[in-house]
Amino acid sequence: MGIYHVYLGHYDSAEIYFLKALEIRKKQKDNAGVGAAFNNLGNISISKGNYDKATNYFIQALKIREQIKDTAGIASTFTNLGLIFYKQKNFKKALEYYRKALALNQLQKNLSKEILIFFNFGNLYDETEKFDSAIFYHKIAISKAELLNDERLKAMAYGNIGVTYTKVKQYSLAKAFILKALAIREASNDMEGMAINYNNLASALVETNQKDSAIYYFNKSLKYSLEIGNQEIVRDNYLALSETYLQQNKPTEALAMFKKYIAIKDTMLNEETNKQIAELNIKYETEKKEKQLAQEQEKTQKQSNYILVALALIFILLLLFVLFMQIRKAEKQKTALQSIQNIENERSRIARDLHDNLGAELTLIASKLDIASFKETRAAEKKVTENIANITRNANSVLRETVWSIKSSEISLEELHDKTKEFAIRILEDKGIKLEFICLDNQWVLTPNVALNLFRICQELINNSAKHAQCTLMKFSFSKSQITVADNGKGFDKDTIKTGYGIENIATRAKEINVNILVRSEKGTQTILSFND
Repeated sequence: MGIYHVYLGHYDSAEIYFLKALEIRKKQKDNAGVGAAFNNLGNISISKGNYDKATNYFIQALKIREQIKDTAGIASTFTNLGLIFYKQKNFKKALEYYRKALALNQLQKNLSKEILIFFNFGNLYDETEKFDSAIFYHKIAISKAELLNDERLKAMAYGNIGVTYTKVKQYSLAKAFILKALAIREASNDMEGMAINYNNLASALVETNQKDSAIYYFNKSLKYSLEIGNQEIVRDNYLALSETYLQQNKPTEALAMFKKYIAIKDTMLNEETNKQIAELNIKYETEKKEKQLAQEQEKTQKQSNYILVALALIFILLLLFVLFMQIRKAEKQKTALQSIQNIENERSRIARDLHDNLGAELTLIASKLDIASFKETRAAEKKVTENIANITRNANSVLRETVWSIKSSEISLEELHDKTKEFAIRILEDKGIKLEFICLDNQWVLTPNVALNLFRICQELINNSAKHAQCTLMKFSFSKSQITVADNGKGFDKDTIKTGYGIENIATRAKEINVNILVRSEKGTQTILSFND
């Protein structure tokens, strides 16, 4: 009965039923039921905006569930504690609890609970303006919710990604997903869901300068949120209405809404509430301040070590690449010191060592640096850590491409085609640029040197089209006589264009492998790489 009223947004009724359930569970000495009741009461307290009360309930639930080793229950409570810290904007602590919950849910193979965690990851990265990561997790949540065919989870997933698309200014996608969520919410008379999605839809309309429509939907959201007593959504609507009225040069209405926003905000989460929540969490964790300080110092030292190791490994990568060039030069000169088989063995060994050892280390370091950058509080150090993580990832990409080119003595045209297609999809897919690939003479083979240089030239052409062409389509044709790369973009004037490092690099690579380049730029740009006999 309590859960039924939760779905309808009747929080006071839900709380009454949960309290009744709690008393019966206690009399029955049903510890699993007591833990569930405390957890439900905590969720209701969140919806009513009483975060310190919610935290108290969750801590009680967690202690009981840990005592009886209720793994699924522990995961659920971890998720809810993470949500409390998320609402306090303590994202580091929230992420810690979310990760604990996800590990337990995956161990239990609880798909619906996994989906909720992916919602939380998406919302957290959305809040911290890491929108690519947010969309990534929202898409995972959507695919899993659709696989499970759970209407409520699908509505939540659609609404969440709609909010993120609004923030990245993809308004048509934002509206489409929010309306899909609203259709499900309205069909089930989910008042809380309707309140949330009307607010989200109004926010998207504000961004497209449809202020009157936005105010209409903010008021619809406000009506439902007041009716069910959801303080958070009421607060958000007051603030949004205030800002929208201000944009319409209606200062009186804007001030009235802002006063209501301040009043409800202060009652929901003030300094005293934050203090109580922090104290409850400290009591549960029972960690001494000295131990925390030592752990932070250790983390800082580890972070510094990771940075130094990353730089050292990148330097080692460059040295290994030089070594590879020397081996290739020795192969070309057909030295008498080694047989062809020995060269092949050495080539395979280097490729394997680069991939298995250095590649794995670079991946690990990039992952650790991502975590470190999220935890870092000082902006300057956070930026440095993020930059080094990106450098490490780029180095790993170059490493993988180099390993691909040296692992065998010859590479087929089809392999070059597939490698180029993989790169193009990764760069162009999110930009809405369509791709067409055709490969003739699949079995025609190239030397590693020729294949790698052709791949680098194609990379440069793809990046140029993505950055400058303003195109919607790229076509690639691979044959024994030539490779053609074309886009339908705006083209350029060959007489006036400024030659940059990228163009010079293409020319240098083409000359090295004895390939002619022909560039046409009329309707779009077409680059033809033809092979000399």
